[in-house]
Order: sequence, then structure tokens, then C-alpha cells
Amino acid sequence: MDVTAILDENGEQIFSTARILKASTTPTNTYAQHPLEDGTVISDNKIRNQTRINMSVILDSNDYPETYKSIKEASNNSTRFIIQTRVDNYDNMYIEAYPNEESADIYDTIGISIDFIEQFFGTVETAELASSDVANQSDTDTNNRGEQLPAEVNTTLAQDIASGIQGLF
Repeated sequence: MDVTAILDENGEQIFSTARILKASTTPTNTYAQHPLEDGTVISDNKIRNQTRINMSVILDSNDYPETYKSIKEASNNSTRFIIQTRVDNYDNMYIEAYPNEESADIYDTIGISIDFIEQFFGTVETAELASSDVANQSDTDTNNRGEQLPAEVNTTLAQDIASGIQGLF
């Protein structure tokens, strides 16, 4: 197995005939910033962003059409990968783009740049909130109250305006 490799979910190397020339990883963070009353800006929250990896690859001249087809299928099927580098393993990576380059310099194969992006997974939990636990009762759920219609208006707009004007004099 290569030191820098593209692995499937089981840790087996795939696209093994492709030669990885370079792997660039981009782990980043975003810091929430906001100003205080005196004008200073503070950061009090950090969000870890998705890691992106770009791999420059040369496909083997004996099977580059098949390897390219496998890369395309993996992208279309949203196949999950583990990217192994010299310093770390990156799990939950998916192919985001795979542009290729054909040139006379490498006439018997193609160069390809595979962009991977990390996918975060979360779970959503929902629960019912009892109306007795809501601070403002007008914000409670209306499921058991049926359709709520607005109160009937017994006056016209003209009557409302006239009574407003009468109140001024």
C-alpha cells in the first residue's frame, strides 16, 4: 500500500494503479466575532469547517480509461473514502470534483486533479413541548384547538375613520 492513498470504507486501497503526485489538505476553522461596546472585537466561538483535500494524480497508461470510469462512478454514487496521508487519516471524504488534463506531454495517459470534501453527519432529535412549559401561552401549539379564525369586525373602515375624527373635536 502507498503512504499516501485513497482507501475505501474497509481500509482497502482503491485506484491503486493511479500515482498520487501531490496531496494538499485544507483543514480550516471559522471564528465568530462580534464587537463590544468599547469597540474591541472578540471571538468567543469556533466552528470547525469541512476539510478539503486536493490530489494531483497521474493514471497508469495501461488502464487509465477504466480507472477514470471508476473515479466517475465513485463520484456519481457518493462513495465514502478515507484519505491516508503521511500525517493523518481523513474519514468521511467524498469526491467533489475530478477535472482531468490531456496533453501531448503525457500522450499515453491523463492527469487528473481529484478534490475531496469531508462530510459531517448529525442527528436530529425532536420532542414535543408541553404547553405548560411555554412561557408565553400565546406561543403554544394550536394542534388541539382547531382552526382559529380572526374575530368578526362589526364596523367598516369608513365608520372607524369617522369615529376617530369625531374623537378629535
